[in-house]
Amino acid sequence: GWERVKTEVQKENFMIFLAIAICLANVFSEEHIRKTDQVILCSKYGKRSLFYSKVAAGVTFGLGSGVVLILAASITTLCVYGMEGYDRAVQIYLPMCSWNLTIGQAALLMGLVCVIASIFYSIIAMFLSEAIKNGVAVMGIMTGSLIFTMLVEVPYRYRVLSQIYGLLPTVLTRVWQLWDDRLVKVGSVYLTNFQIAPIIYIVLGGLLIVWGNRIYKNYQVSGR
Repeated sequence: GWERVKTEVQKENFMIFLAIAICLANVFSEEHIRKTDQVILCSKYGKRSLFYSKVAAGVTFGLGSGVVLILAASITTLCVYGMEGYDRAVQIYLPMCSWNLTIGQAALLMGLVCVIASIFYSIIAMFLSEAIKNGVAVMGIMTGSLIFTMLVEVPYRYRVLSQIYGLLPTVLTRVWQLWDDRLVKVGSVYLTNFQIAPIIYIVLGGLLIVWGNRIYKNYQVSGR
């Protein structure tokens, strides 16, 4: 059961990604499409509190979607296949993995990464919604990027490019990532992909929020 939970995380990650792309693509773009941005930006909290309120709502939706879907799928899988095997070494299933983990811990690690990635997906969707101002285009870009990562692989011989590709949230949740032993040096510390990826998602997410806020505040409603 726990081995099955671990292998199903990738499919759940794709479902979360698509749900967020569909539901959050219009968070900001709808203001421009419906021509209500003039009223909103001229209101008391239009250029201050509203942006961060929408971002908070979107991030909450993404986090909730990730947690609910992961829990629902995991509980269902464990009920069907059983809960035995949590304390078995992950090397029984993945002999090349160098992590000191059990199969159950590996499943929880993959689920946690997926939940963190869902927050990052939410921020990306809302940033594109404000930057492009077209919900259909946002859904198209995000869906296209998902399909691209499903179809394309970067060979290991392209060292840097391959590792960057492996850090993408739609790629990191693949089971084979558990035996990717390449490290990322941060100062004097070496981190694995699973250790550095959440930090990267948080930093990039924060930068996108700041950038999106600048776009939102600087938007001009003249020339309609």
